[in-house]
Amino acid sequence: MKNYNDFFKKYGLKPISYLKKGKSLIINTKNKKYVIKEKNSKYSIYSYLKSRSFNNFPEILFADNNYEATEYLEETNIPENQKLEELMKLLAVLHTKTTYYEKTNLAYNKEIYENLKNNIEYLNSYYIDIIALIESKEFMSPSEYLFARNYTIILSSLNYVNNKVEEWYKNVENDESIRVVVLHNNLALDHFIYGQNKAFLSWRKAKFGSPIFDLIAIFNNYGDKYNFKDKLKIYESIYPLKKEELELLHIFMMMPPKIEFKGTEYDLCESITKKVELLYYANKIILPDEFKNGKKDN
Repeated sequence: MKNYNDFFKKYGLKPISYLKKGKSLIINTKNKKYVIKEKNSKYSIYSYLKSRSFNNFPEILFADNNYEATEYLEETNIPENQKLEELMKLLAVLHTKTTYYEKTNLAYNKEIYENLKNNIEYLNSYYIDIIALIESKEFMSPSEYLFARNYTIILSSLNYVNNKVEEWYKNVENDESIRVVVLHNNLALDHFIYGQNKAFLSWRKAKFGSPIFDLIAIFNNYGDKYNFKDKLKIYESIYPLKKEELELLHIFMMMPPKIEFKGTEYDLCESITKKVELLYYANKIILPDEFKNGKKDN
């Protein structure tokens, strides 16, 4: 504990027990519990959030140049699915309270469009090469067989995003302002406290941007476990997405991730399964009629 000793002495903290949790240290003193962690390099985000009447983060009680001590928030144990719903509600409140419109030049949406198109072109070429290599082999490995069986969903998803990016850009290419919110940008159930006080933890990656980027993080993390469509309805009951935002969210949901054949067969099969599952769930949400008539291969 030598790295913390000076901090403890400076603020008169006398720990009687310690618990290491991730990058944080939970200390128990005679009268109170504290969470000690390295000082947030984006310290000013807390002041900004308070200025927008969003106080759902642990209060910083004291800090020096190296560490900060926050209040310890007790958590209520609830099912993970319910906790995710509560996270979506608080996320909608965060976005509501921090919304503003930023004037931008026409290059902003053009850059998003060009980056998406370049990524689609790259992935299309990449996956054509991968499937050609796999099909040239006499015997496929388990991960190669798993990939080959689900190659169709990757191609169809790429085709969808290629068409939808064109439609989205036609609708936004002349927009001169965008809706901006504070993005937590590190969303996970481990970074959300549900209890008497609801709070988001770990604000180190917070930034400003479109609300869809917090939502796509939720889908990527939990879309294969829980009904994202229902979770999005909960969010939109508080903070409705604009048409162009929802279109862009769908594009990112349907964009196939890059699958690299590195690591053990077990890890590869697990990784491919999760990534393919997310594509199937995205298709089921966004293209329900087409998905209903299709066949899930994995």
